Amino acid sequence: MRDHTFQKDLRMSDIDSSWRDLVKGTNHNILVNLIQNNVEAFIDFCSQNNLTNANSAQSNSYFRDGMSTQDLSKLKKLFTFKYLNFENNEINLLGFKNSYASHLGWETWNGKLGTNDFIVDSIVRFHEFFELSLNLINVRHVNSHLQTPRNDSGWALLVSGYVSRMIELDSAKDTTAEDISILKGSLLDLLREVIEIEDDERKLVFDSGEDDASEEMEKQLNLMEEFKTNFFDTLKEDLLEQVKQIAKSSIKETIDEDKLEKIEVLEDLPDDLEYQLDPHGQDPSEFENSSDEEDFIEYLSNDAGEPKNTDEPTISNSLTAVQAKRELLIIRKRIKAKTKCKNWENVLQGDYINDIIANKISNVDEFQDWLNTLEGEHYNSYQEKMVLQLVQYKQQINRVLERISWN
Repeated sequence: MRDHTFQKDLRMSDIDSSWRDLVKGTNHNILVNLIQNNVEAFIDFCSQNNLTNANSAQSNSYFRDGMSTQDLSKLKKLFTFKYLNFENNEINLLGFKNSYASHLGWETWNGKLGTNDFIVDSIVRFHEFFELSLNLINVRHVNSHLQTPRNDSGWALLVSGYVSRMIELDSAKDTTAEDISILKGSLLDLLREVIEIEDDERKLVFDSGEDDASEEMEKQLNLMEEFKTNFFDTLKEDLLEQVKQIAKSSIKETIDEDKLEKIEVLEDLPDDLEYQLDPHGQDPSEFENSSDEEDFIEYLSNDAGEPKNTDEPTISNSLTAVQAKRELLIIRKRIKAKTKCKNWENVLQGDYINDIIANKISNVDEFQDWLNTLEGEHYNSYQEKMVLQLVQYKQQINRVLERISWN
C-alpha cells in the first residue's frame, strides 16, 4: 500500500512536483491536443502538396487510435508506426524527413535549407516538433513509473525546453490564448523552483563557514540575488504581452451557442489556474498504469505482423552525489519551512550536507553516528532540535542516502 502521507509531503513546492505538473491535469490535456492538432496539420500539408495520400493515414488503426486518445503516453504510436505512404513505401512520421530528402537528393535538400523553401522549411519544422513530442511522451513515461523525486535542474530545464519549443513550433495554431497562458504559467513556476534551488546550492559554501570563499563567488552570489529580484517580474510582463498578441490573432468572433459563458481576455495573468478534466470528463491519471495485458490485446487486434514499439526510456532509481545533494537541499527547505529553524539549527545545514557526500554516508544510522562524533559548542547548543528533525524526517533522508551510487 502506498504511503500517502509521504507522497503528499513529496509534492510540496519543488522542482520535482513542478516538472511533473507539466504532464498532468490541464497541462496534459492541452499538450495532447497540441500534438494531435500538429499531426493532423502535417497530414493535411502532405496531402495538399501531393507528398502523401491522406487516406493511407486515415485508414490505419494506429493513426486513428493515436488521434482519438486522451492519454499523452498513447500518442507514441503516432510517431513510431508506419502509416504514411511515400513513393510506394510505408514510413512513419519521424522517418518522413529523411525519406523526402533522399528522394529529392541530399545535395538538393541541403541546398534548399535556409532558403525559405516552403516545402523543405515546413518539413523541418514539423520534424523538430515531432521529435520534441516524442521526448515529452517519454517524460510522461518517467512521471508514471519513477515514483521517487527527481529534483535535477538539468532534467527540469530539458522538460521545460521541450514544452517551450513546441509552443514556438506550433504549425496548427489551434491552441487558445488561455491554454498557452496556462502552459507558460506552469513553465514560470518551474523556472522559479530551478532558480531557487540553484541559488541554495551556490550558498552551501557560505553555510559551511569557510573563510576562503573567493571575491568572485561573493560577486556572483550578489548578482544572483539581484537577478532573482528582477527576473520574474520581467518574465511575467513578457508572458502577458505574448498572451495578448496570441489572443489578438486567435480569438474568433463566433462563440459556440452551447457555451454558457464567454471567454474573456484577461488584462493580467490569473494568480491561480485551476486544473480541470478534459472536455470529455476523463482524468488523464486513469491512463497512467495501463497493463501489459491490454497492450498485448491491442497488439493482436491491430495490423497483423506490425511489431509493437517497446523502446521506452531507461529509468534509474539511483542518485549521483550531485543529485543526492540536490535532494537533501529540498528536504532541508522542508525542515526549515516546517520547524521555522535557522540555517545553523538545521540538521541538513550546508556543511553537514557537504560532509555527508565527502564521507559517503549511505543511511540515516551512519549519519547519526557521524553527528555523534561532532564536538564543540555549536552542535551541543542545537543537538536536541537536530535530533528531533532527524527523527521526523528520517524516512525521507534515508530514501535519498540509500539510493546514492558512489561509483
